[in-house]
Amino acid sequence: MSNTAELLGMSTDELRQAQQSGTTLNDLAKQKGVSSDDLIKSITGDLKADKPEGAPELSDTQLADMASNIASGKRPQGPPPGDRAQSNLKDLADMLGVDVDTLLDGDISSLLSQSGLKSSLVGGVSVDRYA
Repeated sequence: MSNTAELLGMSTDELRQAQQSGTTLNDLAKQKGVSSDDLIKSITGDLKADKPEGAPELSDTQLADMASNIASGKRPQGPPPGDRAQSNLKDLADMLGVDVDTLLDGDISSLLSQSGLKSSLVGGVSVDRYA
């Protein structure tokens, strides 16, 4: 967020601290006399510049929506925790080449071994070691 910090006349550390204290970027922009449009353009530029490697390309509309949410302090909404757990189970089952029911009913250690992974249970926690 270096461009946005510069636009607001702050260091990136000062910007981060302000956000951690609950001040939104919209609040800071208003205090500094920066227009909402300029703020959104700056955040959008930072999103493009700081895009993680391998992240999907986003449309200008998606970027502007994200920038607007960031400016107002809204957190991204992910799937409900149950959906995420179900998705993780399906991903693991796919990786092991079985269906979710087989994964849940089966012996995880033997499923991992069959797929070429080694696993041991330590205090009820699965510790994976790649073959």
